[in-house]
Amino acid sequence: MYLPISIDIEKSTNGQDADDPQGPKVDVGSTVEWEYVVTNTGSANLTNINVMDDQGVIPVFQGSDLNNDSILEPGETWTYTANGTAEFGQYVNNATATGEYEGEIVEDEDPSHYYGEEKDVPTAHPLLTVSLIGVGIVLFLRRKDE
Repeated sequence: MYLPISIDIEKSTNGQDADDPQGPKVDVGSTVEWEYVVTNTGSANLTNINVMDDQGVIPVFQGSDLNNDSILEPGETWTYTANGTAEFGQYVNNATATGEYEGEIVEDEDPSHYYGEEKDVPTAHPLLTVSLIGVGIVLFLRRKDE
């Protein structure tokens, strides 16, 4: 008897499903958190579950194996997480989940994006800047006259 097999992976960046560019904006150098949610969307038990990321990030299993048998059962969902440091500009990485049933491999992929931008450097309001320069000039001239 043939049982349809399939697997689904959904990857999020900082809590957002960021399949399309640009994704969330993050400060360069800050921590980026990825979550990988893997679900057995088929009708057969899957074994040898593997979650990979194409940018060298290593997803770590967090839980949800309801009966701790290392089998992703139909409808069951497992969660993985990983962290990285935000880089400048548009970033994309792809997650892949694979599983096996009686020697047949199934897989699914999901992209995730973010946009790394430099932290804003606080700047003074132009009127404040002009006022401070004016006070500095007055103090300088006053000191020069003394």
